Amino acid sequence: MKKLLALTAIALLAFSVSASAQVDPDPDGMGIYFDLGATQFNVAYTGTFTPLNVYLLLTRPSGDFIRAWECTIVETNTFTVAGTWTLNGGLDVDNDPMDFVVGTGAAPHPAAPAIMLASKTMYGQPTSTATFRVKGVAGSVSFPGGQPGYVHTLGFNTPCQVLTGDMNAPQACVNVNCVVVANEDMSWSNVKALY
Repeated sequence: MKKLLALTAIALLAFSVSASAQVDPDPDGMGIYFDLGATQFNVAYTGTFTPLNVYLLLTRPSGDFIRAWECTIVETNTFTVAGTWTLNGGLDVDNDPMDFVVGTGAAPHPAAPAIMLASKTMYGQPTSTATFRVKGVAGSVSFPGGQPGYVHTLGFNTPCQVLTGDMNAPQACVNVNCVVVANEDMSWSNVKALY
């Protein structure tokens, strides 16, 4: 009986670990998530004025450090308290509250599977909705292709991709259904993991 319980516990642990894998398997991703592990991009908000944490994450960076980063967050929001984005270190040198051109100075973020760049907390009703998109900063000289991106080594700008593959479509949603379209580099098992 003890062996059966031990095997069941191991199986449950293995399932919970595999079920919480990052949604975006590609390197150098930037997106909005509702957890720090980059596993939730589509959530139901059923609380009444309970906190909902929202995170801007850089996932699977190919560089060793994040010395600077930039993006624009586009959001539509019917939450009672929409919240304000707060940086996780660094200084935003852009005056627009939804454009971020951030340098981390002497304290760069070390590489990790998911790095929180900014966060905010929202409060609303069960009928509240929100959609988020991450895209490049208009007029950027660092990333003129219109993508968000980061710098890991001075002089090397790394453009980032977004979860949906489309910077014009919602990439994270609350009480609205976001659709993730797999890109051509994904394996079939990675595509199945998205659904």
